[in-house]
Amino acid sequence: LVLSGCCALRRSLRDVATPVIVTEVYIVLSWVALLVDGLVLRWALIASTFILYGCASAGMLGWVVDFLKSSPSDAPCRGLRISSSIMLVVLFAMYGVIYLLAIFNIIDAHLEQSSYAVFGFGCKVVMSMIFTAIRVIENQHELNGLLFKISGVSTAFMSLLRGNFDFVVPCIADSNGICQLPTIGEGDTRELERCLGRPILGASLNECLAGVLEKRRFA
Repeated sequence: LVLSGCCALRRSLRDVATPVIVTEVYIVLSWVALLVDGLVLRWALIASTFILYGCASAGMLGWVVDFLKSSPSDAPCRGLRISSSIMLVVLFAMYGVIYLLAIFNIIDAHLEQSSYAVFGFGCKVVMSMIFTAIRVIENQHELNGLLFKISGVSTAFMSLLRGNFDFVVPCIADSNGICQLPTIGEGDTRELERCLGRPILGASLNECLAGVLEKRRFA
């Protein structure tokens, strides 16, 4: 409950505390109802258990409503985040059904405990998958944002280069001082070819220099 409210739905601990405490109270009451002898007292405790379940579930659904109101519509993982709380509400309802089936002797104690174990284990597996998916999707969202910023910086840098140079051509430099031009038309390669009057695709920038002195200085 705390993970679903605080981590998934980003509610404060104060907002999460009331449904958590109410849940703990009705769990204790459901146990006590199995121990008392009086029929009236037992059913009063059982009724109180389900009333408190309704109150706790309303509080958990309130987390979902508050999260949907406070989070942007394009925020990542909105559906996954609210599914964690809704799944818990449904799970606790299933626990209540199993509890009542055992009270009315429709299922025996072994099946009751096995059902609790299966649903509890399945809930933990699904919850782990939900939080893992949230983490992966959020990381992907942050990477996409970072790439968008980098692309913006690259565009600004290219604008700066074009404002200071006549031609901007990508190349690959090796440790020997050779600057290899691309083999396909990129940047201003076509314009540079027309200016030089010769093909430059796949050639080295060193070969395009005018004289021996310029080639030596470039290297």
